[in-house]
Amino acid sequence: MAKINALQDSRAAKPRSETRETILFLLKLVIVVLIFRSFIFSPFSIPSESMLPRLYIGDYLFVSKWNYGYSRYSLPFGIPLIPGRIFARTPSRGDVVVFRGPPGDEVDVIKRVIGMPGDTIQMRHGQVILNGTPVPKMRVADFTIPITPNYTCDAQFQDVDAAGKPICRYHQFRETLPGGKSYIVLDWGESPAADDTDVYSVPAGNIFVMGDNRDDSADSRFAPPRGMGYVPIERVENRELVPALDLVLGRALEEDRGRLLSDHALADWISATFGHQPRDLEGFERALTHGSQAAANYERLEFLGDRVLGLVMAEWLFELFSGESEGGLSKRLNSLVTGAVCADVARGLGVAAQMRLGKQARDDGAADSDNVLGDVMEALIGALYLDAGLDAARAAIRKAWGERVQTQGKAPQHPKSALQEWAAAHNRRTPTYEVVDRSGPHHAPRFTVKASIGTLAEATATGSSKQEAETAAAAALLEKLG
Repeated sequence: MAKINALQDSRAAKPRSETRETILFLLKLVIVVLIFRSFIFSPFSIPSESMLPRLYIGDYLFVSKWNYGYSRYSLPFGIPLIPGRIFARTPSRGDVVVFRGPPGDEVDVIKRVIGMPGDTIQMRHGQVILNGTPVPKMRVADFTIPITPNYTCDAQFQDVDAAGKPICRYHQFRETLPGGKSYIVLDWGESPAADDTDVYSVPAGNIFVMGDNRDDSADSRFAPPRGMGYVPIERVENRELVPALDLVLGRALEEDRGRLLSDHALADWISATFGHQPRDLEGFERALTHGSQAAANYERLEFLGDRVLGLVMAEWLFELFSGESEGGLSKRLNSLVTGAVCADVARGLGVAAQMRLGKQARDDGAADSDNVLGDVMEALIGALYLDAGLDAARAAIRKAWGERVQTQGKAPQHPKSALQEWAAAHNRRTPTYEVVDRSGPHHAPRFTVKASIGTLAEATATGSSKQEAETAAAAALLEKLG
């Protein structure tokens, strides 16, 4: 017993080595970090402009490591501990990937996958020809970036913004690959070596990559050492996951960068929807903003757009139906500019996805309300008129309403007018309309109206406005009367 106590006393008295414990802790930490970076996530800093406008110099990314399997290139310094490739999966067209550069230039590179094994690729006048078919390329609003000590551009691309500050301005396009993957690319203009090439045939086990900044990217269009050539799939390490920091500014990604991306998306939608590149997005943003979201909302622009729509539609009907009376033209006009029709047009254009609604309004269904959608559609017409003039507004309205106008046969009879004429022809009392119920929130009301002709007959219907409900009730009563 005495020996055991002596042994315990000697162990207790033995001093602990803080240096040894620190070293053990650091070794464990290094092992954990190496495992994490090799097999789960890895940080990556953007070294060049080749992926503008998506990624800026100095943007700091986290990239996922598991998407395409693991090889020696998944490990730090390419240590050959993994034979071949395990859990292998081929990247898809449109993926943004990080890979090890060609032999002799063992650095990590980030590009977009354009071609798969067996594909043929060619550039003609700056357009990608994939397997003999041109990849759709649509011009959208120009990309601008402030000139700073960290970023400048050639004189031909220099401009000033609305505040008079110097910027670089580049032509911007949306490419859409087979399968629907869509992204934005920059094109500085004609660059024969990059924009007009021979046909590339991607070998088995390789991919063809390009930078989104097409005229400032060393990629698969060029053989090493100028570019990347074909990239062996085993050299693909990671897939871009999420931008984390903006190291150009040395802080987290700023709100204006987030808004810049949002603005470009809105500008793209306006350009594609109305055929006009917006000069100033503020009016369009207001046209899409509901009162539940901000005080600066669409209401004033709706007032203007309603008048522009009426003028353009009246002019168009006057041209198309040269032999029709004023009464017939009025019936056609009234049937084409109702809130329900404007809302239906808005749905066809995808307006709901662009609207800015407060949470309560969205939860209450304002995004699919005829009242709200119809008002926003008219507000967008008003914004387009202010930004581009009457000709642009006319072209957009005729495109959006074209089928509705040109497929009309005889002038439509409004249900309320038709019901009144029926009553007069049958020596009956004038129809009356009574609101019997009103429900729903302020921004998405529902009206129930009863239409009746004395004690002869009655019918009820519901609509998102009193006028719409009266019209529906009149139509229901006409159908009932036969």
